[in-house]
This record gives sequence, structure tokens and C-alpha cells, in this order.
Amino acid sequence: MRACTVLIDGNPRYACLTLALEAAGHEITTVEGLMNGEQLGPVQKAFVEDDAMQCGYCTPGQVMAAEGLLRANPNPSLEEIRLGMSGNLCRCGAYDHIFKAVQRAAQARRTEACHEDRRTLFRANGCGRSGGPDGRRSAALGETRIVGKPLPRVDGYERASGTAVYVRDMACRACSTVQSFAARTQMPGQECGRQQGREKCRV
Repeated sequence: MRACTVLIDGNPRYACLTLALEAAGHEITTVEGLMNGEQLGPVQKAFVEDDAMQCGYCTPGQVMAAEGLLRANPNPSLEEIRLGMSGNLCRCGAYDHIFKAVQRAAQARRTEACHEDRRTLFRANGCGRSGGPDGRRSAALGETRIVGKPLPRVDGYERASGTAVYVRDMACRACSTVQSFAARTQMPGQECGRQQGREKCRV
């Protein structure tokens, strides 16, 4: 999985496979750079709204891949979304929600572009298709629907913004005790030895 995906000059790149020398002089955007202060960006919002995450470990990379895709292709088809997101693996298997989130983000970007200049973009981007009475009625019904309405995850903001905390990020005495116990316990198939005064095991 490529949770390390960043944008270099607007193009998705794996940070773990990119030398610092290669990035010198280029614009680098991380998942935090998509936010507007404390507010999530359009792609991040779409991931929260469509619940396009489970454990959240791959989410920052998925968000960055989607951002890069939409910058290059503002109106991708489902097949183009599948291809554009194929470099990021989700072990939880949330691909259906991820693809829907990318579609939602694309629509949000088009809507935002329409609102910037209605006179020139209203018809070009198809903003007026849902602006009639039927569109208003559908929006009103959507606001009042309660049963079956999905709720965002409590920690969706943290996962979409890349600030979620995992066990490895925690520093506490209990954690070090568990790690120490694991290091001292020889499991079948492991070879343990002393190196620089610390016990280390390898499978």
C-alpha cells in the first residue's frame, strides 16, 4: 500500500521511492496541504461523507492519489478512477466507497467551479441540470431523510487529514513494557540474540 503518496508539481509520487535530490526545487503537497486552515478539502470531505475508509492507514495516500487524478482529469469516468487509484492498495477492501468518494469530489469541484462564474460556466459544466423544480425537491427530501442516512465516522476528520494516531505513534510505559516482553519471549521460528546490549529477535 502507498500511504506515502504526495504530489510533486501536482503529480502523485511515492515519497518512499523519491530521493530528496529529485524533489529539490519542486512544489510538494502533502495531505495536510489540501486543507484550508482546519477545514478539510473537497476530496477529504468526500472521503468522510462516503465513508471511504476503515482502518484509515491508507487513507492519506488514497486522498492524494484522488487529488492528483482530479487535477489531471476533472471529470473522470469510473474506469479512469479505477485506473488512477490502482497504485494504492486498501487491505480493508473499501474500494467501492473510495471510487464513490472520488466521484463525489469530482462533482463538488465542478459545482464549486460553476459557482465562481455562473455566466460562463453554468451551461459548459452542466450545473443547471439539477437546478429546476425536480432538483430542488430532491435536495429537500435528502435533507429530511433520517432512516438509512449514513453517519460520518467519529474519527473521520483525523483519518482524512492524516492526523489519526495509531499504536506505533503512542509513547507510553505500558507500550514499552509490552514491546520488552515480546522481545524477551522466544517464539517458535525465531532466533534471538544480544546486540549492543539489547535483545533482538528475527523470524
